[in-house]
This record gives sequence, C-alpha cells and structure tokens, in this order.
Amino acid sequence: MFHITQKKMLKKILIMSFSLALITACQDDEISSDISDVTVTEINTESLPSSVQTYINENFVGEVATSAFKVTSSEATNFEVFLTNSMNLVFSQNGDLEEFGEDVSQVDCAGRPQRRGKHQRKGDRPEGDRPTQLEVADLPTSAADYLTTNYPDSTVLKVMFIDNADISQYHVLVKEVGVVVFDVDGNFVELKERQEKNCRRFEKVEIEDLAEAIRTYITNNYPDNEVLGARTGERNGATEIHVLVKEVGALIFDADGNFVELKTCGMKRG
Repeated sequence: MFHITQKKMLKKILIMSFSLALITACQDDEISSDISDVTVTEINTESLPSSVQTYINENFVGEVATSAFKVTSSEATNFEVFLTNSMNLVFSQNGDLEEFGEDVSQVDCAGRPQRRGKHQRKGDRPEGDRPTQLEVADLPTSAADYLTTNYPDSTVLKVMFIDNADISQYHVLVKEVGVVVFDVDGNFVELKERQEKNCRRFEKVEIEDLAEAIRTYITNNYPDNEVLGARTGERNGATEIHVLVKEVGALIFDADGNFVELKTCGMKRG
C-alpha cells in the first residue's frame, strides 16, 4: 500500500553521500534580480539544512544536486534544489519539502527568479494561486484508487493542489516514479517521469578505478580542478560513467570512456 513518508525521517542527520555532492563553483554568490522583493543566493550543498540533505539522499538515490539556491523575500526564506533528473524541489527554511516541479519553481536552474504565469515567486502569487499542501486522504477517490492500482508498493512523498490561471490539478510526487498529475475531478492526466529514473541503479566508483581514457580527459581539460566523486550505471539502456568535477560540473562518459556531455545547468564560469 502506498504511504506518506513521515516527517520524522527528515530530521535524521546522515553523512552526506556522493549522490548529493554539489558540482558548483559558486558558494554564496548573490544573483541579481529584477524582482525587488526577492534575493537569490547560490549556495553549496553543505549550506542546505541537514534535513534537506537527508531527504534527497533517502528519496532520490543516485541523483546529484546540480545547483542549490536560498530564496529570500519579505514573506519567507526557501531553498530550491535542482537534481540531475531535472526535478526541482522547494524546501522551507526548516528543511521541509513544500513544493516540487516546474509549475511551482521559484527560480530556474541558473537561479533567476520566476514570476511569469505559472512560474511565479511564491510570494508574488495571489494567495488563491499558491499550491495547497495535501495528504493522500485529501485526493479524490479516483485519484487515490489510481495510485493504489498502479503504484501499490511506492511511496508518496508529497501531494499538492495547484489552482491558478494556467491549471487546476493535483500533483503527486511518487518516489522512483515521478510526478503523477490528476485533474480537479481526480482523473489521470499524465505522468511526468524522472528523466533519468534508472539512476538509482548507479554505483559509486573509486576515482583511482576510473578508466585511463577518463582520467586522461580530466587531466588534460581540468588539470587544476578537484574530482569530487564518480559513479557508474545504466541509463536509457546504455552504461554511463558520471564524474563530478569541482567548479566544472558532471562529466558524462560512455562505457568505453569516451566523453559524452557536461551537465552545467546552474553553474557559473570564470
């Protein structure tokens, strides 16, 4: 039976694992904004509340925080974290998950405040437009039945109802599944899947065990940058090696050690 993760779990203090290693050069860099009431500061992972680190480690195993921001307004202080699976999570100042998904994002992955349409800073939205936090028991019967039938063994992490000029929908964040969306009557609309949902199968790789081709690539291109960690696993049917390099980003290599791409969303250069 699906269930809600208890808030108690958020209070456990765990040693931060590799899956939450921050791959950003910017620590406490303030980002300019044309929204006078909002201040956005890019922070490192260690600056996040310990409960946020614990929450991501336990519920998004294998994912990496590509960027993290402290968003402060006259109304509240929040933390927004972007993961390698393109999921964004918005936490309260106390470290409790409040919102999730692009429809409620306070900033983009580069830290620019959002205020257009459905992408508005929470404090800039009319009260009626702000997502309402719910329990599974608050969902329409048809929505609850859908979750029970399709994800009987999965954990529901968060439920919210978004009601604004763009949409009136229930959004349900299901662990290792994605965001399940229902209309106002509880009818299934879509599943916003984790783009890299197989990342939970990734395993840590010791830096000294990386293929020579990978180590050579990093040495030639980033000789002065610290390698924070590495992992390997299968994504979209292909084996990949992910290497986190400080002040650079996440370097993606194929099984033969050939460079594929660099994930840098939210990263600053220079």
